[in-house]
Amino acid sequence: MTHLLGSDVMLHPANIARIIFPSATEHTTPAHQDFFHIQGNPDVWTAWIPLGACPQSHGGLSVLAGSHKFGILPVAPSLGAGGVKTLTQDVEGEWVSSPFEMGDVLFFHSHTVHRGLPNRSGDRLRLSVDYRYQRTADPIADYVLVPHGSRLTWEDIYRDWKSDKYQYFWHAYDLTPVPREPITVVDEETRVPLRQQ
Repeated sequence: MTHLLGSDVMLHPANIARIIFPSATEHTTPAHQDFFHIQGNPDVWTAWIPLGACPQSHGGLSVLAGSHKFGILPVAPSLGAGGVKTLTQDVEGEWVSSPFEMGDVLFFHSHTVHRGLPNRSGDRLRLSVDYRYQRTADPIADYVLVPHGSRLTWEDIYRDWKSDKYQYFWHAYDLTPVPREPITVVDEETRVPLRQQ
């Protein structure tokens, strides 16, 4: 990550594990930019890691080539993870994807438009994790410092750990937490604002 961000890089504590079931295509993660969800500062990078072989039939991830150059794009309501999708009609670029093998990692900027592809394997789960990285000197959204989904507290998670070596690792940094800024969700057809999210 130092190649992408320089020195003093940290991992966000809120990490995501994804289980994608076969044939549940209506809930496939829609096209989106991670910045909408993580905020803090735009120079955050995601590492998407499949936890096993991920041939095209298992879905994987698709990226809209060059989309990181277009800034923050409008969003509209959608099914799937996050509940919104990035509107890409005005973005030139090709959707690209590849089969993934165990050990592969895909890194992309928080402005990169990407989407999950449907798992059409018929009988296999697609497992993956998302890790996000940023410079410690940059602002960080306060809510990425709590467990993803906020169903558990860090105390709940750490309760049975044998060692405290990696607990609250982000406390070692002089961070600048900032609140999440609401983003306007628009109607997909008319672009009329619907709500703040």
